[in-house]
Order: sequence, then structure tokens, then C-alpha cells
Amino acid sequence: MPGVRCPNCEKFASLETEEEPEIISDDTDGDADNGYTLNGEVRIVRTCVDCREELKEAILEFEIECPKNFDPDTWDYELEAHPTERVQSTNKKGRPIKKARYQKSFYGAEITAVFNRHGADKDEEPPTQSVTVEEQASYFEDLV
Repeated sequence: MPGVRCPNCEKFASLETEEEPEIISDDTDGDADNGYTLNGEVRIVRTCVDCREELKEAILEFEIECPKNFDPDTWDYELEAHPTERVQSTNKKGRPIKKARYQKSFYGAEITAVFNRHGADKDEEPPTQSVTVEEQASYFEDLV
């Protein structure tokens, strides 16, 4: 499997994910009877270690359940995204994978929604919901 060649450096590049994930869309969906959900997409970029050129990306969908009494007309929400990274170091049977070559790397984002009700007491703790979305490194799309 060939590596990623950086067009700026003109060499095979090591990749990193130092940039914060970017929330590219968000919207509420649902109704008062069945409840509301917050749906959106987050973009994760892998860049060249040497020149910071964007080489790969993944756009992941997320869904967060809104609080029970949520109403889009009387509530606001704020979204934050933080990068996540993990390595799958065990196989399907739970046995350790000893060679790093066979371990799978996953990159993603933890998205946190803080819900604020209009007119709520300042001492009242706003409801918070979080979800983590991730993609295996080998499934990121090439940008070059």
C-alpha cells in the first residue's frame, strides 16, 4: 500500500491531526411529541507533518439527543468538538495484537452540546450531551 505523497514537500509524508475538528453543519430535527435530536457533520483533517498541507479528510455525521423539554423556539445550544484518537490493539477474540503494523488507528471527534433555555436561572446547570464519532485512518479521503 503506497503512502501519501505531499505535493508541497514532494516526499512521502507523515500525517498528524493537530487541528481541531470543524463542525460544518448542525440542525435540530423532530417534534414535541417524539422529542428532538441535534444532527450535524464534523470534518476531521490529517495534515503533512512538515508543511501542514491538508492531505486527507473525513466528514462524519453525528446525532445528539436533546433534553426532554427542549423546544427550538425557547432553547439555544452551543457545540464544541475535540479530537479523539485510539488504536485497536486487540483482535475480535480479545487477544492482543503484538505487531503495530496490524493494529488499526481511528481518528474522530467528541462533540459536546450545551443546551441553554431562554430565561433560565443563572445558577441552573445547563443540560449537556456528548457523542463520539470516529473513522478508521485507512478510510479517510485523499485531498491530493
